Amino acid sequence: FHLRCFGCASCGKALEERSVDGKKVVRYFQNEGQVYCEEDFKRLWSSKCAGCSFQIEEKAFNALGRLWHLECFCCAECSKPLVPATIRQSPADGAAADGGGGGEEEYDDSECCEVDGTPYCQEHYDALMRLEESAL
Repeated sequence: FHLRCFGCASCGKALEERSVDGKKVVRYFQNEGQVYCEEDFKRLWSSKCAGCSFQIEEKAFNALGRLWHLECFCCAECSKPLVPATIRQSPADGAAADGGGGGEEEYDDSECCEVDGTPYCQEHYDALMRLEESAL
């Protein structure tokens, strides 16, 4: 291929040649037979957080059947974090669990209170259920 002919399938920009360790390389991403610049590939194909809808690039986990940033999985009413300490902190170094590119942590969401896919702490879930019962 000619470098000048090698462009992103989404934005059409020519993919740039860079020097890495003295070698010339072209960084690109491929999906379904098309090539993309890094920005467009992430925008089109990367996973998005169920809480904030931003791309998941590093720390994430699965709960309620969707991916979440650690900081986004919180009560919809009071913003209390709902991620158990075992997922927030790894025992070895105290760092948050790795997700996104390195695999996601699994979370036992049977302990999470949710209504229509929205997470709640126990206190606000109970209040919501009482409100729904009184409306009947």
